[in-house]
Amino acid sequence: MSKKILEVKFHYSVSTPELEAGAEPLINQVANVPGLIWKIWILNERDQITGGIYYFEDEEDARAYVDGPVFAQIKGSPVFSDFQVKMFDPMDRPSQSTRAPL
Repeated sequence: MSKKILEVKFHYSVSTPELEAGAEPLINQVANVPGLIWKIWILNERDQITGGIYYFEDEEDARAYVDGPVFAQIKGSPVFSDFQVKMFDPMDRPSQSTRAPL
């Protein structure tokens, strides 16, 4: 099995401090997702876009997260819209050469 990178982006309709406060209860839930190696939380405050870059053990774990209860909770929030979810294969050799945490 090969590792997978999951990119998730979506718009938010609250203030950035409200967004950050709302993320607090999710931190432990996300950290305990099976197969998740790491997540980088991303924010574009100007365009009100947030999301994450995830590194998973394999595609099965990444898909289980997207189809699972934590992501359903996020998608079910009325303050989020326009979800984009993409999965990628990491390019190991060039990524390691540029110090990616792989």
